[in-house]
Amino acid sequence: MKKYSVLLVLVFSLVISQFALAGPNFGIGGNLAFPQGDWSDLTSSVGFGGTAQALFPMGENMAVGVQAGYISFGGEKVDYGPFVGSYDYTISAIPILAVGRYYLGVPGGPRPFVGALVGFHILRIDYTVKTTLLSLDGNDNSTKFSFGPTAGIEIGAIEISAFYMLVSDANYIGARVGFNFGATE
Repeated sequence: MKKYSVLLVLVFSLVISQFALAGPNFGIGGNLAFPQGDWSDLTSSVGFGGTAQALFPMGENMAVGVQAGYISFGGEKVDYGPFVGSYDYTISAIPILAVGRYYLGVPGGPRPFVGALVGFHILRIDYTVKTTLLSLDGNDNSTKFSFGPTAGIEIGAIEISAFYMLVSDANYIGARVGFNFGATE
């Protein structure tokens, strides 16, 4: 156990020193999310939202970091007639993800990259049920593990990426266009 603790402290120290030497690269971006599979049955609309991220260079061709944001998938209203009532709902997601990237280009020019997003999505459904006798408002929250392979390109401060996010029963194809600022290599 002592060997693993020493190894863990050594790896942690190397990672922290990389962060201190290179400095973080921050970014903000707009996202689109196209629901897939069973998720598209629940929400047929395209999700819109934004994310913020911090990337830490780990040498010339790698970076790790975090990304968090908000995506609204809209909702639907179902009207059953004047005597029965209606049901409407909206769906949103808060992704909280670790980012890993491997850059295929060299610093100073366009830099294609491949990588992965791993973390959690907090899914929320807000609903209203109205009948002739009563009205009921509520919400349902759940936290789901998520993983998404990603590919994209950085051209100067502009980042364009696409990913396929696997979120249990809420999968979607995502696209992100962002603007990066902060330390550069």
